[in-house]
Amino acid sequence: MKLLKNADEVIAALSESKTQKQHSLTSTKYNDKVTFKCGCGKTHRVNDPNNKIISVAMPVKFCFLCENSYVVFVQVKGFFNTKATTIWSCKSKLFSDALIKLGLGDAMKKGFEKGLKKFEEYKKELKIINSYGAVLKKFAGYWVINEKHLSHKKKDIKEAIKLVLTKTILEKGNYDVLISGYMQLGLFQKYQDVPGEDILGTTPEEYLKKGMKNQKKHQKMMDKANKEQDELYGEITLLAKTIKEKVKSK
Repeated sequence: MKLLKNADEVIAALSESKTQKQHSLTSTKYNDKVTFKCGCGKTHRVNDPNNKIISVAMPVKFCFLCENSYVVFVQVKGFFNTKATTIWSCKSKLFSDALIKLGLGDAMKKGFEKGLKKFEEYKKELKIINSYGAVLKKFAGYWVINEKHLSHKKKDIKEAIKLVLTKTILEKGNYDVLISGYMQLGLFQKYQDVPGEDILGTTPEEYLKKGMKNQKKHQKMMDKANKEQDELYGEITLLAKTIKEKVKSK
């Protein structure tokens, strides 16, 4: 962990971290063993509600404000053995000073709401995306999700994401979360819910006892979900590339 000592170091760290506002797909639903060291001197759980999420970054990075007034930037890695690693930390006062120096003080106070006004024309699409994001957050860690949980049809969610993706690229915004959300539509199938714990278990013994049996039972559908995710990822990244190329040619 790097402990930042002045505003310039914070500015440099923020520039490198490429953070963005937390979104409907943001989730800290990890078990209590996933912890990180903080500049305040304590160790916190990633799922601790006392940690306020300031922003997020790809892949799976969180900028937290801890209860002891320290800002900490953390990356979560691993599926079978999930671990959180602290990249940097600083006092909240220093973090605020850096934002003010960057001219972002107002943006911090308003929570980037001003930027969202640019998307007024896509209220319907944003509502669809936010509703979908809430379902993804609820079923985080599932390997297959029954599509009946979706409040909108998959094709409508796809179209909503494509429209907002186009607008985001034109506004030169960060669209990583839209790419991820589009891809994860592949998890939703006409099939029962398959929680990750049913496959992995909570211990190696549990996996050997019932996890392998459950994996064999659901393998065909899990393969289908994975294949669809790969196809959707290729589809949406190609669209993003095409839009960016058209923007550059103008």
